[in-house]
Amino acid sequence: MTFFRNRRNLSLLLLVGIVLIGGGGGAATACKLWLNCHTHATPALVNEIQNYQGKSSGIKVDRPDLAVVTVAKGFTYPTDFAFLDDSHILVAERDGRILSVTTAGVVSPTPVLDLRPRIDERYFRGVLGFAIDPDFKAHPYIYVVYTPRMGGAKAVSTIVRVSRFTMVGGRADPRSERVIVGKDDSRPCEAQPTSADCLPSSLDVDGSDIAFGSDGTLFISTGFGGGLEHVEHSATLAQDVNTLGGKLLHIDRDGRGLPDNPFWNGDPSANRSKVWAVGFRNPFRFGQVKSDPLTFLVGNVGWDWRESIYRVTRGGDYGWPCYEGLMRTPEYNVTAFCREYYRANPKPPTGVWLQISHPKAITMVAGPALEQATKLPADLRGDFLFADWGRGDISVASPERGEHASTVTRIAHNAGGPDRFRVGPDGALYYLAANSGELRRVSQK
Repeated sequence: MTFFRNRRNLSLLLLVGIVLIGGGGGAATACKLWLNCHTHATPALVNEIQNYQGKSSGIKVDRPDLAVVTVAKGFTYPTDFAFLDDSHILVAERDGRILSVTTAGVVSPTPVLDLRPRIDERYFRGVLGFAIDPDFKAHPYIYVVYTPRMGGAKAVSTIVRVSRFTMVGGRADPRSERVIVGKDDSRPCEAQPTSADCLPSSLDVDGSDIAFGSDGTLFISTGFGGGLEHVEHSATLAQDVNTLGGKLLHIDRDGRGLPDNPFWNGDPSANRSKVWAVGFRNPFRFGQVKSDPLTFLVGNVGWDWRESIYRVTRGGDYGWPCYEGLMRTPEYNVTAFCREYYRANPKPPTGVWLQISHPKAITMVAGPALEQATKLPADLRGDFLFADWGRGDISVASPERGEHASTVTRIAHNAGGPDRFRVGPDGALYYLAANSGELRRVSQK
């Protein structure tokens, strides 16, 4: 049975389909999850989304020179993976396990890290992403972004946590956890001072992604929390540099802000000292621009109107909640906050690199730049890859000189819920198909 939510009377909807991986949003459907439905989601669109999400296997390539093989399968809603070395891959499942997999496809039965007793996976929650320290010999750490179970088994989490775990002998003990961002978890972020070290998870817009810069510092994307999008104050916190939600953060290994950050105030523990860019709704995945290691292409899962990728630079503002992509957000443009915002910012954000209107896109997943993908056809190696979890499409965009993507080409569809892409040490493209629980490899035939 399918129910609808109308924001104007705030009735809840339950959309039945395949469970969405942590961090999604947009006009998605999910099993056993309360969602914010799009105001403009027609029954036909809901059926279309459900149809796409039901296609969990049998990827179809749009280029005859591409081959796709399954590396490993049997995962339960995998949300992230990373290469530990040339022959081992770590795969995170939404419910809290991180498993070791060889590149030959052998999955170890013993988890590298098991956080299941700590994980709240309701709504879009769970393990949202993780990163392996690039200087692993000196710093044998895994950094995990997840939603903890707070206040007992029946309580609903209201925060996101970024924690560091130490690996010893191929395993990470949960007791080695050190929370580096999101320590203030006693109450929802909205109920705490703006200075609290709190990452919001009010319902369904949690983000998040995490990656190391070339200098060994961490970048973390955060959603504004969701669930309270009808409450002006909640959404506008994405513009407040003293809060951590709706941002791209830049910190060191211990969670401290850095002096080169644009809002640095001299205190490395201050929220504003950790902020690199502001104004995001749900930046679920991002990729680095290889030619400029301090520029990122950040995929933003939209609300009613647009799926976007922003070209994000130091100190940038990407407009949420007053802009969604290049357009003024209709649901917010009449609010006092956005009227004032438009007076100060009459033009849309300059960093909108790509935008696609609903329902042509549903849930944006930004992938990597393909410069290092030597096992792909040569004409793809100057492109940036992105996908749509809800539709199951995989596409590339060819950038022109300037801010915007010039052309978009779909290279595969029916991809089984793609939610993470990485270029492997072998030069092939790897991705997770969340719907079918598979890790797949894409290369030139």
